[in-house]
Amino acid sequence: MRSRLTLAVVVLALLALPSCDKNKGKANHTPDKPDPGQTTDPDPGPSTPAGPTAVQLQTVADFVSLAVAGDDYCASLANAGGKFTMTTFSGKTCSIDAEIPIVAEGASTAGLKDYVLDGKRFAEFHLAGETVSLPSDIHQWYNPPLPRNCERLSVLFSGNAFCDDATILLPGMVTATESATVELGRVLKEGATLADWNTDFSTASWCSYGLWTPADADWPIVIGANSSFEDALKTKAWDVVTIMEDSTVEAGWTYTAATGQAVNDLLGKIFTTCKSPRPTVLLMLAPALPSAHETVVSRFEGSSDKMFEALAAYGKAVTENTGIYDVVSVCAAQQNLRTSTLIYSSANGLTRDGVRLDCGVGCFTAAGAVFCKILEPCMGFKFDQNSYVFGQDSTEEGQIATAVTPANLPLCRYAASNAASFPLKITDLSSLSPDVNGSAIPGVGSDTYPETL
Repeated sequence: MRSRLTLAVVVLALLALPSCDKNKGKANHTPDKPDPGQTTDPDPGPSTPAGPTAVQLQTVADFVSLAVAGDDYCASLANAGGKFTMTTFSGKTCSIDAEIPIVAEGASTAGLKDYVLDGKRFAEFHLAGETVSLPSDIHQWYNPPLPRNCERLSVLFSGNAFCDDATILLPGMVTATESATVELGRVLKEGATLADWNTDFSTASWCSYGLWTPADADWPIVIGANSSFEDALKTKAWDVVTIMEDSTVEAGWTYTAATGQAVNDLLGKIFTTCKSPRPTVLLMLAPALPSAHETVVSRFEGSSDKMFEALAAYGKAVTENTGIYDVVSVCAAQQNLRTSTLIYSSANGLTRDGVRLDCGVGCFTAAGAVFCKILEPCMGFKFDQNSYVFGQDSTEEGQIATAVTPANLPLCRYAASNAASFPLKITDLSSLSPDVNGSAIPGVGSDTYPETL
């Protein structure tokens, strides 16, 4: 009797279970119809993230303003999972529980009130009724413009023998300004290419480093390699740093993807080493070799001007494809001088040894181009009023020097100032003769040097 009762309970329990729909999940399955008296809501689709509140927008705007005040840079921007997040170069992060439209440079912003414009050099924040621009490292390293009207200035030059030529006379020029607030440094490695500077950035005792201050008569004598590029960068808070390619090898006049990679990698290392303030980095464009040089004969039809054109194209490509936006054109300074009547008195194309610059007018004009491009805008100095000259002649083999005289001084100044104004062009000085009275040639002066190319 008990077993029959138990069986009956089990049967009733099984009858009470919901039925299994064998057609569930098949294409021909028809879902149950709703009761006629019921209403159904339409499918809402995927949820749309809520827009940011006024408080959230102000939070981001305040974060950006603090980054600008702290000389920081935008490292990333992202919307993900209903959140807007940004980070800075220094590692600070801001995140809100809402998304803010991020618009690519050149795209339409029609109908948008609060958004971020993701530009090539700046992230522009249009938030809470205000617009604030923050320098951006997102697409390439942000390279700040040259500082203006500085009270103090520290410049570090890096490069090969041509860098030595272009800077050897700078201490005399700065001393003539009677300024006590300019310091100059040099890291030199003969024959080094930009790829070498990038690869050996941290290599100890790889290059020679020397510092000049207004208390010094000249550059210090440095014998042998005593530093790495990285260690030299750490010695001071540099305002300006220059880098240089070697124009005696094909890498100096042929831009490739590897060139751009080396330049941008080197920029990253410089900026990571010199975190705050971040220096302005410029490319110092090395000079073309004289027409008689075997490389010019074999590769440029025996024309120094044709080699200049290749170097200028290289410089232009660097400024268009990397974080470098401008050049210090020792190249144009030398080539400008070669168009003048001074070329007729030089057996070596205004060089000391067939390659490096003439120790007199060559080095003086190159230093003048550096002076005009960097020291004039940064410190307000005037090259055409600078009293320093290199007045020594030399016929010593390998050390040929043509003295800077009152007669040829205006030509040197004109070649230098135009190299600063037009760094990728040759200024023809052939119609200008040395002035025996040493008077200024019309047009010399650099009040209107362009900040960029």
